[in-house]
Amino acid sequence: MTSEKSSSRTFATRFLVCMAAMLLILAAGCAPKGPLPGQRIAGAPVADLLELSQDPRDYVSNDASTSLGSERQHELYEKYLTRFFGPWRMTKSAHTAREALWGLERYGSQPGYGENTLRRGPEFMDELRRESRPEAFPSEARRAITLRNTSMRVLPTNRPYFEDFDKAGEGFPFDYFQNTAVWVGTPVFISHVSASKAWLYAETAFASGWVPAEDVAFVSDSFVDEYQTGDYAALVEDDVPVTDPGGRYVFTAHVGAVFPRFGHEDAASAGGYDVMVPVADTEGNAVIKMARLKPTDAVVMPLTFTSRNMAEVARVMVGREYGWGGLYEDRDCSSLLKDLFTPFGVWLPRNSRQQSKVGVATELKDLDREAKKERIIAEGLPFRSLLHMPGHIMLYLGEREGEPIVLHAVWGLRTKSEEGAEGRKIIGRAAITTTSPGMELELVQRSGYDLLTRIDIMNDPLARRAPKTEQDATAGKDGQ
Repeated sequence: MTSEKSSSRTFATRFLVCMAAMLLILAAGCAPKGPLPGQRIAGAPVADLLELSQDPRDYVSNDASTSLGSERQHELYEKYLTRFFGPWRMTKSAHTAREALWGLERYGSQPGYGENTLRRGPEFMDELRRESRPEAFPSEARRAITLRNTSMRVLPTNRPYFEDFDKAGEGFPFDYFQNTAVWVGTPVFISHVSASKAWLYAETAFASGWVPAEDVAFVSDSFVDEYQTGDYAALVEDDVPVTDPGGRYVFTAHVGAVFPRFGHEDAASAGGYDVMVPVADTEGNAVIKMARLKPTDAVVMPLTFTSRNMAEVARVMVGREYGWGGLYEDRDCSSLLKDLFTPFGVWLPRNSRQQSKVGVATELKDLDREAKKERIIAEGLPFRSLLHMPGHIMLYLGEREGEPIVLHAVWGLRTKSEEGAEGRKIIGRAAITTTSPGMELELVQRSGYDLLTRIDIMNDPLARRAPKTEQDATAGKDGQ
C-alpha cells in the first residue's frame, strides 16, 4: 500500500513539473522581446559616465571669457535679493483661485495611481477638493518663512499622484503632485488655509503651492526688518547639519540656501559664519536664533563668478540622486542650476523653459546636428552658458575632443526595442556627459532621442540684454 502511494505521488510530481515546463515555454514564446513598457534597461552604465571625468574642476581652463565684472555681479546680486525677499512685500495673492488650485481641474477626473501602484478611486480627489476650499480662496494674507526644507505640493496632500506605472517614463519618481522643494529660510506669502488647517498655500518668488503648516512660521514687521541685514551667507556644501552656538542641531541645509549674517566682516571668523535662522515660538510666529556655519560650508554672497569657483560649487552636486520636483530634497535639471547659481547672487527661475529666457539667448533649433555642435563650441561660455531642450536644461562646461560637455541632472534616456517597446536607460543623478549620452547603445539609437538634436536654445544668464527701444533704455530694463 505504501509503495502504491509513493508511486502515485511520484507520477503527480512529474506531471506537475512537465506542465510547469510547458507553461514556461509557452510564456517565453508569447512574451515580447526586449524591454516591457516602463521597464528599466539593465546593463553597464552609459559610456560617458565611465569615460568622462565626473569632477567639474577637470574642465576648468584659463580662459577668462566666463569671468564677470564686479559691477555687473553687484547688479545681479541686488536683483537676486529683490526677488528673494519679494514675497514679504506682497499684500495679496498673485493668483486667482483657478490659477492657484489648477490641480483640481487638471487631475479632478483622473485620480491617478497611488504609492501602492494601484489606481485610486474618485473619493481621493473629492477629499482634496474639500480640503482645498476653492470657494474661499484667498482666505489669508500673511508673511511667513520656512522653518525647514519642505516640499511644495500641487494639492494639500503628501500622497503622490503617479501616471500608469506600466508606461515608460511614468510611475516613480514622477509624482505630479510634487511641485518643488523649498529650502529652509525662504520668505513666503501665505494666501490660503486648507479646511483642516494642516496645509497653507505659500507663494515664493519662484513657485507657489501647498506646504505643511508646521513647516512655516509667520513673521512680524520687526522680524522682517531684523532679518534683512544686507549681508548674507550662501551654502556651498550639501547636507550640512546646522547647529546653534551650543552645538544643538537646528536643521540640515543645502546648496541654494541663504541666511543673513551677524556682523559685516568680509571673511569668516575662525569658527565660521554666525548667521540668523528662523525658529517658531509657541504661537507659531518666527523668532530669530543664531547658528554657526563652518567656513568650508558657506561663502559670503556674492561669491566672485569665475569658472573655477563655479566648478567648486558644482563639485558637490555631481553624483547626487535625481529628484523630480525636489523629491527627497534631491534635484531635477532646473533646480540643480538654480541652486548652483545662488552663491553667486544670480537669480534663476525654477522652470527650465523660463531659465532659457534669462539673459541673452541664441536660437539653435534650425541648425543640423553638426552645425549645432560647432555653434555651441564656438560661442558657448564654459560654466556659464545654458543649453535648453524641451523639458530639460544643462550647464555647458566646455569641449573635449570635439564634443560639447555638460553638467545636468537627468533621470534616464529613452530606449526602444526592435518590437517598438519603449523603456528607459536610467542615469538617475547629476552627471557630466556629452550632449549625446548613451548613443553607443542600440536601444537608445533606435529611440531617435539624441539630446543634441533636441537642443533649441543656448543662453547666457549673466549677460545684459540690450534694450529694444529708447523707452526701455530709459527705464533701465535689461531682461533680467
